[in-house]
Amino acid sequence: MVVSLKTCSLAVQKQSQAARMKPHGSRRLEFHYTGLSLVAPEKVQFKYRLEGLEKDWVDAGPKRVANYSFVPPGNYNFHMIACNNDGIWNEAGVMLPFTLLPHFWQTWWFHFMGGLVTMAVACFTQLPSRLPGGEPKRIFTNRIVRDGGVSVLYDMTVLPGLLI
Repeated sequence: MVVSLKTCSLAVQKQSQAARMKPHGSRRLEFHYTGLSLVAPEKVQFKYRLEGLEKDWVDAGPKRVANYSFVPPGNYNFHMIACNNDGIWNEAGVMLPFTLLPHFWQTWWFHFMGGLVTMAVACFTQLPSRLPGGEPKRIFTNRIVRDGGVSVLYDMTVLPGLLI
């Protein structure tokens, strides 16, 4: 049995150690596999599973391609087994271990830096909204709103960061 893994621009053949794959924009994985039968190759049946994402086997029938989309970063093992024209399954099958590395925006350091930038922006937007005396700026001091014949006097204050 032969198994190969294809992503957008990477092809990996079965090896003894896990392949490390960097993301290439798309999270679409495509596994191509085959099983040999000299008697009746059209009767060869397949089952596969992606350990780390699925628990149960997927019955692929005679199809020789497995597709996955939006697989999160992590360590995975692709397992595939086949049965011959007599219906006898090869229980040992074949396994292809691989690791999907995260995009830069999925890393802990990117989230940490995003939090720092957000806090810095929040702190610095508070500074210009204050007058030297500590009073918030006002755009309307008083406004009369008539609602159903009743006049209500509002004292409106612009909150920092809400001025458009």
